[in-house]
Amino acid sequence: MKTYIKGSSAERELMLLLKDKGFSIARIAGSGGRRTPFDIIAIKRGNILVFEVKAWKTKPVIDKKKIEHMIRWCNNAGAIGIVAWRKDNKWFVMKINEFINKSDRWLSLKEFIELF
Repeated sequence: MKTYIKGSSAERELMLLLKDKGFSIARIAGSGGRRTPFDIIAIKRGNILVFEVKAWKTKPVIDKKKIEHMIRWCNNAGAIGIVAWRKDNKWFVMKINEFINKSDRWLSLKEFIELF
């Protein structure tokens, strides 16, 4: 499967999972570019989550400048930045601040969503 198709399929799958848990969601057109450094925005009861979605077999890698842009965007918007990783048909998530510190503390998407 081509990278773009695989990535956009993963984004749509995550959107449906979040919607089923009561989030208002939007997929960002042209995500990852200069204007918007993430793929999905999800809002529930005032909690704003922004997701950078990766569907890789190995641990995701994100360009340092993109991470810094995402952190600035989140700080400005009062949002929580999340890396969402789809591996072997399972979803794992980590806050962007933990991701940049090279943490290995991935949560299952189910565990994470229950916090909201």
